[in-house]
Amino acid sequence: MLIARIVPASRGWRWVSEGFGLFRRNPGVLALMVVGYWFLLGALNLVPILGGVAATMLVPALSVGVLTACREIDQGRSPLPHLLFAGLRQRLGPLVALGGLNFICSMLVLSLVSLLDDGALLRWMGSGVRPDADELEALATAAEVGLALYIPVFLAFWYAPQLVAWHDHSLGKSLFFSFFACLRNWRAFLVYGVTLVLLGGVIPGLAVGLLAGGGNLAVLLSVPFLMAIAPIFFASFYLSYRDVFSEAADDETPDGVEPSAETPRQEPSSEADGPNAAP
Repeated sequence: MLIARIVPASRGWRWVSEGFGLFRRNPGVLALMVVGYWFLLGALNLVPILGGVAATMLVPALSVGVLTACREIDQGRSPLPHLLFAGLRQRLGPLVALGGLNFICSMLVLSLVSLLDDGALLRWMGSGVRPDADELEALATAAEVGLALYIPVFLAFWYAPQLVAWHDHSLGKSLFFSFFACLRNWRAFLVYGVTLVLLGGVIPGLAVGLLAGGGNLAVLLSVPFLMAIAPIFFASFYLSYRDVFSEAADDETPDGVEPSAETPRQEPSSEADGPNAAP
């Protein structure tokens, strides 16, 4: 039985610290998976017009591949790099539909925001040109409103790919359970988000800035930080899923967590993961 639980706020920090431990168990393969993930999405984005749309639609399927590798490492197995394509062979249609729905929701949010700033945010995102001084205030307001509007979308799509790929949930069911699982665990996710911002952005940025003094050298030194943080992020993402959505008997509740919701367990397809696929 798949049970969604409410976990303590302290789990937000432990997802990151234990994610680092999971990464250390097989750093080479996990780093290779993340590089492959970036490379494929970057290559698709180079294709004019439709490339960016295709990349967005494939994000859920490719992220499932990296998370499948995290699951294999967590369960004591050595994943092979071909698992990056696990999501492309397992429920590809629903995962692509999930990516397409995410793209539509994102465009809807940007369209609503454009009403506030006359399209300044969209122009800035499309061209990368620094906005004029008189546009900055409107741009900041639009970005804040856009973030507020996108948070519910973000929560709904956070766990949806795993629920679709590993438990055969429908799109609606996966979005529903992802949204409420994240919402009811907002304390843990708040700690998790602050931890990721500090460890993945603020602290490395300050360290690189002090060592390199800015400029091209600072950019060059930031690459190893990014290469290390990204696999840890995926590992912590998987561990948060494992904590919130746990396989347990009807009368089993792990220490420190509160039952939140239950759904009948459905066996995931083993087509992508082979005979060693985890339930």
